[in-house]
Amino acid sequence: MQFSLDVFESRVQVCRITGNIYLSEIPALRKFVEESIQEPKDAVVFDLTDVKVIDSSGINFFIDYLLKLKKTGKKFYTIGVSRNIGEVFRLTGLIKYMNVKNSIDEVLGDVGNG
Repeated sequence: MQFSLDVFESRVQVCRITGNIYLSEIPALRKFVEESIQEPKDAVVFDLTDVKVIDSSGINFFIDYLLKLKKTGKKFYTIGVSRNIGEVFRLTGLIKYMNVKNSIDEVLGDVGNG
């Protein structure tokens, strides 16, 4: 699994994940996020465009990070959610918390209106 970070309009940090999210990858993902995402001004976005599979440890990672971000008052978004990943989010009841958007432009519009 690979990760990268982009910043848009100095307000939104986007963590792009490439590869599937399995238990064995969570420590590296957690370390990358902790070291790379520093106090976002408005929001953090996880781009899941290149993720086809996520296991329960990946779901747990997103729950933990979502709760952490919520304490800071920052917004959490996901983009590029495939049908399969979306179905996992629906089945686990997370879909209402994952703030799924279609694009970074949609996120920037939402952040700008918030």
